[in-house]
Amino acid sequence: MSMSKTINTSQKKLRLQPAFSNRYDNHHLPVNRQNAQLSVKNSRSQPLVSLPIKANNGLHRYVSTPHLTHSTENIPELTRECTICLSEQTIHEFHQYYSDECEHNERTICDTCMYNYLKSLLEDLIDQNKMRCLEPNCLAVIPVTSIRYIFMLRNNLQLFDRYDRQITHRYLEQNREFIWCAYNTCGSGQFHDMGVSSNPMMTCIKCSRHTCVYHRNQWHVGMTCQEYDQLKRSPIDYDTQLWLMKHSKICPNCHSYIQKISGCDHMTCRRCGYQFCWQCLVNYRNIQRYGLGQHKDGCSHRPIYYRSLNNLSSHRSTNCHIL
Repeated sequence: MSMSKTINTSQKKLRLQPAFSNRYDNHHLPVNRQNAQLSVKNSRSQPLVSLPIKANNGLHRYVSTPHLTHSTENIPELTRECTICLSEQTIHEFHQYYSDECEHNERTICDTCMYNYLKSLLEDLIDQNKMRCLEPNCLAVIPVTSIRYIFMLRNNLQLFDRYDRQITHRYLEQNREFIWCAYNTCGSGQFHDMGVSSNPMMTCIKCSRHTCVYHRNQWHVGMTCQEYDQLKRSPIDYDTQLWLMKHSKICPNCHSYIQKISGCDHMTCRRCGYQFCWQCLVNYRNIQRYGLGQHKDGCSHRPIYYRSLNNLSSHRSTNCHIL
């Protein structure tokens, strides 16, 4: 049995072919198969949608309906004048809000002017909390996510990376236990325990050099933090004090600065006659009396304790210069 049907219209003849379906669809329009009469007007438009005609026995037939279109080619794009650069720009150049706290109804400043404004603040290293919306009577702080979005739209990766580093550094520096390496050529930083019993000397995990965690500068070799503070408060020139600490030592007896000229490490102070080891500052009389084992740990002379006292007594005292 043929399932096709020809429909006569005043304009054309349509031959409807049935489409098969296993179930009824609520979106299909039920049409009596025997009484189906359609009137289709001639249209130059191509059909967009096919409406099904549902027969009593569940067979579906489709006919094309005219396509309705409208053109936007002649509709002008909306523009707005920026109140800063006074240029006429499309509405898409005015991002509505940069913060949920913005109080303005619509933007009057274009995105380009907003970008230039934020760029100048960043180049001057202005704190992010001071980067506010430019709109009149709006004091909303522009969040970090919006600032990054603006930079990414402008493809200014260099400025974006600089800003990102600045934000990261500021966040880390708010933590008391984060310490930067004191050497400018390193640029690394790390967390250090700042407890009462902690070591004030931090060893950088990148360059292995030492930083004082309390003074935040290079480690003061040969001095405690208290001695370093006294050194800074001393009326003597600071650079001179550093030179003395590097090239001389203090006599353990009279506390005069002594500079070694030549000879071995058996030193005799010219001012008070005190004899001591240049390396560990131990009284040399005890070394002569009890042996080289009197040298402090870390002194290069301590391992040779087996040498006889006779050999020790034959050592000549080293000349020194009182500063």
